[in-house]
Amino acid sequence: MERISILGFIVAILYFITMELACNGYTHIGNNIQSEQETLIDFKSGLKDPNNRLSSWKGSNYCYWQGITCEKDIGIVISIDLHNPYPRAEFSGTIPSNFGNLSNLQYLDLSSEDPSYDDFEYFNDLSIGNIEWMASLVSLKYLGMDYVNLSSVGSEWVEVLNKLPILTELHLDGCSLSGSIPSPSFVNFTSLLVISINSNQFISMFPEWLLNVSSLGSIDISNNQLHGRIPLGLGELTQFAIHRSIREWQSPGQYLSIVEEELEKDRISQFG
Repeated sequence: MERISILGFIVAILYFITMELACNGYTHIGNNIQSEQETLIDFKSGLKDPNNRLSSWKGSNYCYWQGITCEKDIGIVISIDLHNPYPRAEFSGTIPSNFGNLSNLQYLDLSSEDPSYDDFEYFNDLSIGNIEWMASLVSLKYLGMDYVNLSSVGSEWVEVLNKLPILTELHLDGCSLSGSIPSPSFVNFTSLLVISINSNQFISMFPEWLLNVSSLGSIDISNNQLHGRIPLGLGELTQFAIHRSIREWQSPGQYLSIVEEELEKDRISQFG
């Protein structure tokens, strides 16, 4: 009888512990959902949306909002896809720093079309003043920010994005990044497959630290002002674009003046 009482006591204790953990888990999820909803509302309220692209962003269930994808069982945001191929239907405004609250986000695309292809003069006015919040997006695999204005973030963008351990694709074309392409203190891009930073304002040597990213298969740094030696390791890449980027690339014993050509993989092997 005493053994039954002890066993019943243990079962009761385990039951209460399980219930406590479950309640704490649901509370944590509930807090995350509330935080994510507030973040999305702040994002929308800070935008000018002349074409009313976010008209569906109403009500409390943001999983049904246009461009938002949630994890089915829990309801947390895992994808935001608001890329726009139509230059005259763009957002303007600033992306708030509390975007970093979306720590479960795996896919983020706020890209727009290259404004130079439009018949009318148009520039995307969506901007980021401080990029440090991106370091909190530790689940991010895809980041698309083409033609989002990053001119105010300085050189810290590499260090910040280097903190995203499973990032596989990085697209920062036409973001008004300038100066030298910075090197991270250590390379943590262990999953990066694609990096595209074309049509910026870089005046830089080739960032040789990219060759330490063993997973990297495609680099596009075209339409910048690059100079220096062409690293031998580029021959191992699947795709490499430097169209209209090169001023004086140094190969052993000679200087190359290649301005209008794009180096294809089968040509890279001759340099190093």
